[in-house]
Amino acid sequence: MAMGKDAVGTLQDKVTCSICLEILRDVVTINCGHSFCHECITYTELMLQAKPRVISIFLDHEAREATFYNRSNRSHIHTFRDVPFSEALRQNFYPRVLVG
Repeated sequence: MAMGKDAVGTLQDKVTCSICLEILRDVVTINCGHSFCHECITYTELMLQAKPRVISIFLDHEAREATFYNRSNRSHIHTFRDVPFSEALRQNFYPRVLVG
């Protein structure tokens, strides 16, 4: 019995990460039932003085670094080291503002 286009589309949605749009790897399912790649859903929490409105990114392929800056005041946010530039760049972080 052949599967229809709707069934194939539904199956593809179930095995595709909605963040990187690739086949799920090292699957993590969150409370609502959605699944993502472990690498896509994990993040680095950064404690900042103020939430940036615009973020600039500097990529240094030789040093294998991705550096993020607050574009408004040109302050350094974070540098990720040993970035595998041969793959899709997915550095996830959550800028959290310090209170008090």
